[in-house]
Amino acid sequence: MDESGQERSIMARSHTRADVFAPGDFIREELETRGWTQADLAKVLGRPLQAINEIINGRKRITAETAKELAAALGTSPDLPALNAGI
Repeated sequence: MDESGQERSIMARSHTRADVFAPGDFIREELETRGWTQADLAKVLGRPLQAINEIINGRKRITAETAKELAAALGTSPDLPALNAGI
C-alpha cells in the first residue's frame, strides 16, 4: 500500500463513531446489574417514581443536577456521555 493509501486507512479507522447509549438504556442496564427497580432508584434519589420512569423511557430530559445525582447513586461519573445525552 502506498503512503496515501495507508493514511486513508488510518483516517478511516480513527473516524469510527463510538456507540452511545440513550440515557434510559444506560440507566436500565445499571439497574438490572444492581438488581434494583425503578422504585429503588427513585427512593435513593428522593424523586417520584414517575420522574424516574419518564427519564428511563425518554420522555423526560436529564438535567445537569439530575446527572450528578444519578452518577452518585450509580457510582459513575456525571460526565459520562450516557448521562449527558439529554443536556
